[in-house]
Amino acid sequence: MPTRTLSEDQFKQALETLAKVSATAFSLREDLMPLTLDDLAIGAEPLSREQIKGELDSISNDLTLLALETLGASREEWYAANDTVQ
Repeated sequence: MPTRTLSEDQFKQALETLAKVSATAFSLREDLMPLTLDDLAIGAEPLSREQIKGELDSISNDLTLLALETLGASREEWYAANDTVQ
């Protein structure tokens, strides 16, 4: 088992945030599946661009808070990390 550098509270907070992000992503993936005839019959509608954007913004915000508050990264460190993947 790897040695943790986070306190128990920080580790718990990180896991909770990651679980929330995972659940949001799973839900979004399911919501983006094509609607069935049964779905349409009960009045279901596809997600709007605004709804999708809201879910993606939520994921982004949660991960930013995890990096800054739980992991203690500075804004500069977080922005630099993001720059390496964009």
